[in-house]
Amino acid sequence: MEPGARPRGSAPTLTERERECLRWAATGKTAAEVAAALSLSKTTVIYHLTRARRKLDAANSRHAITKALSLKLIASA
Repeated sequence: MEPGARPRGSAPTLTERERECLRWAATGKTAAEVAAALSLSKTTVIYHLTRARRKLDAANSRHAITKALSLKLIASA
């Protein structure tokens, strides 16, 4: 196994902010709307969503949301 790689079959560890941004995105909010709701910049929200997407090995945000829901990393709205 590569250094820093997670064991096969284990769920990735997302930060609370990554999970929070994914939960808002799952409700259909844009990055700008999530930013306003969380008092963050749009760039910061995109950063957290991008990190979550990479950790989940997802092709896009919708894919990341679907994976996070199936792994029970976020709850459905």
